[in-house]
Amino acid sequence: MENNRRWLVYANESKCNHVKAFSEIGYVSWNPHNRKFKVGDIVFMFLSIDRSVRFKTKVTAVDIPRTDQKYWSNTPSNSPTCKLDFVAEYNGELLNEEELKKHGFKGGGSIEQPMCGNRELLDYIEEIFTKEE
Repeated sequence: MENNRRWLVYANESKCNHVKAFSEIGYVSWNPHNRKFKVGDIVFMFLSIDRSVRFKTKVTAVDIPRTDQKYWSNTPSNSPTCKLDFVAEYNGELLNEEELKKHGFKGGGSIEQPMCGNRELLDYIEEIFTKEE
């Protein structure tokens, strides 16, 4: 990808129901945690509930107000967010935590910070989503 990057982020379902947000409104508002997400970036979401990458999304707006408050179990930050539009969902076994470790995934606390530098891992995730699409 020339100008666009790919990211892997951790989605904590005990804080926000990302699955329901994608199902009902087709996007989530994402706090980029001081990372510089850009319009066009691809963001894969590793969900806490099934310990696997489940969603492929695309950044369609940056530095905008949060608009998905109703899907949060607590009051979310009012910091500017990025809009991550739903692209695809994967429900198979090839993107679970154990499979990802075979392709460079470190696991543990490392997943809590958005990452974009692990090319081997992100290539693998992209390949699985491409086969499904």
